Amino acid sequence: MATNEDYRRGVKIPLTVGASIPNRNAVVVGKIPGVTLTETGSTGTQVATVLRKGVIRIPVSGISDAVKLTFSTVLNTQTIIFNGLTFTAHTNTTTKSTKTFSIAGNDDADIVEFMSCVNDPTYGAPGVTAIAGTTGVCWLISDAALSAITGTAHGAGSIVDDATVNYTSDVAEGELLYWSGTNASPVVSKQISGVRFGYAMQNIADRKITLAGVLNNETIIFTLADGGTVTFTAKTSTTTPASRFFSIAGDDTADAALLAANINHELYGISGMVATPSAGVITLEFDEDFAITGTAVSNSHLTVETGSRDIEVKLGY
Repeated sequence: MATNEDYRRGVKIPLTVGASIPNRNAVVVGKIPGVTLTETGSTGTQVATVLRKGVIRIPVSGISDAVKLTFSTVLNTQTIIFNGLTFTAHTNTTTKSTKTFSIAGNDDADIVEFMSCVNDPTYGAPGVTAIAGTTGVCWLISDAALSAITGTAHGAGSIVDDATVNYTSDVAEGELLYWSGTNASPVVSKQISGVRFGYAMQNIADRKITLAGVLNNETIIFTLADGGTVTFTAKTSTTTPASRFFSIAGDDTADAALLAANINHELYGISGMVATPSAGVITLEFDEDFAITGTAVSNSHLTVETGSRDIEVKLGY
């Protein structure tokens, strides 16, 4: 073997990535992740120049699997099963060690008892967080895949909504990123599955919300990382920061400005969050994860941005 040859790990290397792959597209060939610097055609050569090491701006998602549960008169001994765990309804007793939750109240009270069992640090569901939605609703959120919801409560119709949805959470600077999907439809996310891709060079902790005809008394509920909630309520013509009321007397642009002012209020807003309104859309910047629910959301009068955003990613490890 020649001794004057210097073999180094390539920064840019040619790889067969498949047909019709665009430029600046996340790819994984075998176990080799990278970003295409050239595109491939629909026929003929399917080789692209792939950046293996360095920093590049690409779409990254903080999406976690989530399931929405809506209680509708869950009955004694009915079960809710996910991720191999069984939670059982009981007439009037919550016992976390046996994953048993009380149904002594209404749907809203019952689902609070269920969430307390899921979130218990000793006996709950590892890696899964239950957060409150609207009345009788909760979300199960996980950084890994959630199984389908089964059990007798589901089968009897006592849970009327258990749709799996995308739930956008933040990506922190320095957080490891992983790749899954196909080269044609890449997903680079913080979800810990697939091939390790690199790490984030900046934060994704912002979210956009869009007002679309919010009505009187509709709510917008922020659930923070510590489990605390902050609720803002629309009012026909009154803005009262101390009560977190905002007026909807104007159009969506005017209403968004008043809601943003409440969020930014130094005493009654959300500490550390910055809300910037523009034409009915509010950009929310925050340094930790949060979720947004409430009747304005469930009635489709306020939409919450989901999906991926472009950030700088350090490739390799």
